[in-house]
Amino acid sequence: MQKPDSRAAFSSAISMLSIRIDEGLKKQFDCVLQKNSNF
Repeated sequence: MQKPDSRAAFSSAISMLSIRIDEGLKKQFDCVLQKNSNF
């Protein structure tokens, strides 16, 4: 039994999740840089 649809949905969900994680990390990194630059 092959399920290409579920695989495509799974890969797209992972790509969306990784993009969100990347954006979240960038925001956290920017916040840390701003806090450190105040010193």
